[in-house]
Amino acid sequence: MRGVCGLFLAGAVLAPSGGAIAKDFSSAIVLPKNSVINYSVEHTLSKTAPGSNAVGSVTATVHYRLTIDPNDKGYLVRIAFVSADLPPGGTPEARARLQQGMAVLSGVQFQAANDLSPTEIIDWCTQVGRVVDSLADTMGLKRDDPTMTATRNLYLAMTPEQATNALLPEWVFPSIVQDVELDLGPAVTAQNTQIVEGGAQLKTTESVQLKSVDTAASKAMVAYHSGIDPSSANALARATVQSMQAQVTDFPKFTEAQLASLKIEQATDCAYEMDLRSGLATRSDCTKTVTSLDEKGASQRQTDHWIITQDLVKP
Repeated sequence: MRGVCGLFLAGAVLAPSGGAIAKDFSSAIVLPKNSVINYSVEHTLSKTAPGSNAVGSVTATVHYRLTIDPNDKGYLVRIAFVSADLPPGGTPEARARLQQGMAVLSGVQFQAANDLSPTEIIDWCTQVGRVVDSLADTMGLKRDDPTMTATRNLYLAMTPEQATNALLPEWVFPSIVQDVELDLGPAVTAQNTQIVEGGAQLKTTESVQLKSVDTAASKAMVAYHSGIDPSSANALARATVQSMQAQVTDFPKFTEAQLASLKIEQATDCAYEMDLRSGLATRSDCTKTVTSLDEKGASQRQTDHWIITQDLVKP
């Protein structure tokens, strides 16, 4: 069990003031051998074009069945693809390729910590070939296409630990509030400062708050936030511009007034519904918004919205 929340953001760890032991909420997870979870991920991706307010978005949902066994590192998790709900449009052939691509995780096994966060892909070097071949088929490319060769080499250069970020980036969201203890009251907050390229200070914040506990219904509601402190948004943008100007020959020059108005922002907000009996986040509703600069210095925004559900069907 992590201390009030044991959350991490660039090395910062959230903890209760005064070292008090939380008592209002505990999400300890104890799963026996051959536990089964129905796991679904609904993902909506929205983007604004550079210099435009027009928004384009697409939504897809993938359903998995997880088989989980405890071990000395936490849990071994095996993924089985069940089905996918695809966005409308496209030819039958294209939709069939997309459906096949969404099944790429089927058969993957990963080591998870006690909070079920992925820590490493099992037998990663063997998995690379299957994953890249599946991506090639989804994209309608030959498996020896230069793009796929570069992708294969990129994946092979990853450690099994790094591979979890490539294959399972959103799977960390439920684990943020699993295997934690919290008290009702103000949010627990942590701040961290990093020095980024160019010497700018990047301040980040992270917080978690137990919103309510309903013991009769065996449910709790928890809120989470992380992001770049607004005071750092301009400093980060300036550092990014300097870096891009050094790397891209035709990157535009900016006046001081233009530089002063630039911002790079990133924020993640999650609302969780927790099951008090299992300790699982049965519903994770998370939105990540990133405002950045493209290669021409124009502002662009991407918003990712996930709804992740977990249903323990065989404890």
